[in-house]
Amino acid sequence: MSMLGMSFLNNIVNEKGNTEPGPILNQLRKYIVSSLHQVDSEFHSKDGMDICLCAINKSNNMLYYAGAFNPLLLVRNGDIIENEVDRMPVAISEIMDNFKTREMPLLPGDCIYLFSDGYCDQFGGPRNKKFLKTNFKAKLLEIYQDKMDNQLAILDKTIEDYKGENFQTDDILVVGMRY
Repeated sequence: MSMLGMSFLNNIVNEKGNTEPGPILNQLRKYIVSSLHQVDSEFHSKDGMDICLCAINKSNNMLYYAGAFNPLLLVRNGDIIENEVDRMPVAISEIMDNFKTREMPLLPGDCIYLFSDGYCDQFGGPRNKKFLKTNFKAKLLEIYQDKMDNQLAILDKTIEDYKGENFQTDDILVVGMRY
């Protein structure tokens, strides 16, 4: 699904020139539904993707984003902002509304994080439980002032230590940037 999504995203952005997150996700959903021959959410596979997509306009210091279940996290001055997303996947589903492009102003020093659910869903720790989004957000608040490469190292070590001897449950992706 990731390879299919990347191919479609490249087509939507690079060949069609679309740069607005909501319409990109709408087009991505059309491609996925068509290529997987999804016609009814009740009787077909639930294949699809959760994603958060963003674009930054540096001339007006605005962040534009759209999310299919996956939120964007922004850390500003010690506070974490979890941005609203649409509660539907990029696939056939009961809800087939258009994905909304949301916007927010960016300030110097803001840290933006996009991530897959793999980090939060990883099993481990002393009770072999999921890491959870609350722990992930707490870790981001703890490290957001570090250099980005240091943050990467800390996040890697944290999840590896937490995972212990367990297998990795899912793909893990965290993208962080400082504005």
